[in-house]
Amino acid sequence: MSAVLPHRVPGAALVGPLPSVRFHDGSSVVYTLPTDTMDGRWKACTHHRVACDCREAEFAETVSELRYEMRAIQKAFADVLRGHQTWAETDNGPDEFAQCQCTGCQIVRLADTGLRSLTQVGQEREAAGLPWTIGGEL
Repeated sequence: MSAVLPHRVPGAALVGPLPSVRFHDGSSVVYTLPTDTMDGRWKACTHHRVACDCREAEFAETVSELRYEMRAIQKAFADVLRGHQTWAETDNGPDEFAQCQCTGCQIVRLADTGLRSLTQVGQEREAAGLPWTIGGEL
């Protein structure tokens, strides 16, 4: 009698694609990478190598923290600059005279913090009766 694998329930249907890791040679193995350093595999890793569990956990945690910080920055800009005319568009591109010139709006425009998506810009231009792209339609 064979042992039941811990990730399989006898008689259960297999649902969806399983998470897998692909290697440079094209081979792949079903495996879920650790998402942060709270994963037990991070502490258990003793044979440090490229892409080992502890490095993957630290990398995933760093990326997660950076994403959180970026969202916090975007929220702070949105809260502080609510009601400001940060961007103004014309047929020929940005209208620098109509844009708010406060320090906060200038920082947002220069830093390109991702506060507005290209879709949002296109919808704003369309609402103003302008084409989605400067110089004509896509």
